[in-house]
Amino acid sequence: MKKILAIIFAVLILGTVAYVFFAGITYSDGNRAGYLMKVSKKGFVFKTYEGQLNLGGVGTGDVTAMLGNQIWEFSVADEETYKKLQNFEGRQVKLHYKERLRSFFWQGDTNYFVDDVQLIDHNSRPDVTGNTNAAPAPQSTPAPSAAEGTATEAAPEGETVGE
Repeated sequence: MKKILAIIFAVLILGTVAYVFFAGITYSDGNRAGYLMKVSKKGFVFKTYEGQLNLGGVGTGDVTAMLGNQIWEFSVADEETYKKLQNFEGRQVKLHYKERLRSFFWQGDTNYFVDDVQLIDHNSRPDVTGNTNAAPAPQSTPAPSAAEGTATEAAPEGETVGE
């Protein structure tokens, strides 16, 4: 009887270890961009960092004017990332995340764990390779000085300039 209980106990322990190992495996990782709507620290006993990203929908690009918004809920991997996210609430960001097969209640409410955040800068444009380069500064043309005169000349009566 002791041998059967020992085997059952060993199987339970190995099963628990295997579950914890496989649940922590990263299923996928990637980036998502949108407007950071909310980030908070919540929970009664186990405090976790949670957030919401508005992925957008049909609209003009203004977060308040979009129709069919898609809200993506995520958990935050660490306190340093959480503090960065707090600074970017209400702004357009790109988040790097890892999706796990399962998460435990002390880790977060979702299977998506954000580990990096970047503010999307609308003053830079990606080139063909995906690198962002600063947009060139607009060129301004100097106004003609009084000494140079005007660029238009008066045409004789009945004629138009450029004929």
